[in-house]
Amino acid sequence: MTDPVPPTADRPRTIFVSYSHKDEKWKDRLLTHLGALRNQARLSVWHDRDIRPGDEWFPTIQEAMEAADIAILLITPAFLASTFIQETEVPYLLKRHEQHKRGLCIFPVLATPCDWEASEWLIRQREIGSREPGLVVDNFL
Repeated sequence: MTDPVPPTADRPRTIFVSYSHKDEKWKDRLLTHLGALRNQARLSVWHDRDIRPGDEWFPTIQEAMEAADIAILLITPAFLASTFIQETEVPYLLKRHEQHKRGLCIFPVLATPCDWEASEWLIRQREIGSREPGLVVDNFL
């Protein structure tokens, strides 16, 4: 794993959006909120709907997670119930954050009421977020 390339005036920050397909409307709402920064080329946002026909989906997702400066996780009951998200995306993103410290900021966002406190990693994120920038559980509503 290589160190992430820092953003510059020539390279905007890259955001990886993790969400359940059952929560497509929340992902779309997030993209709307980020639209002005995207239009100004200050942000590049990636989500799995950017996978093109014929692309191998898993390596494409892995590449996007590796390239990200920021990960936004849209927390909902469907997100918490997703085996792929919980066993693949979340551990990889947490590992990237821990290995590079400031290399990847993770922002879990509560998109809908859910039992997020049943998830150990989210409880840890909440505790860390109170002491360390880039790890925040916030309310999107």
